[in-house]
Amino acid sequence: MVAENPAIDRRTVATVTPDRGAVSPIAEVRDRTRARVAGTVRAVTLRPPSTAAAFEAILDDGSGALRVVWMGQRDIPGIGPGRRLLVEGRVSFDVHGPTMRDPRYELLPGGTP
Repeated sequence: MVAENPAIDRRTVATVTPDRGAVSPIAEVRDRTRARVAGTVRAVTLRPPSTAAAFEAILDDGSGALRVVWMGQRDIPGIGPGRRLLVEGRVSFDVHGPTMRDPRYELLPGGTP
């Protein structure tokens, strides 16, 4: 099941983390490099219990979207559509586009939890 938030603020790139250090626009992340990006969760995927445990979110910063996957998790409290989030980790490109697995993350103020 996918929960979505269609109302993404397209100005997020410039405004989301002015006091938390440098972040990269999602459109500029490169394969096999570490990145620090911030944006608004557009959607989360909730997997049934019969499948491997993984929690997925689509992070949108107005320049592009990044799939974020936490392996071994079925849910992460506070992360849902509309939540603003900062993630840091290694990016890989696959059939889904840019993907970051098991990143460090920080819940940002604003948005809906």
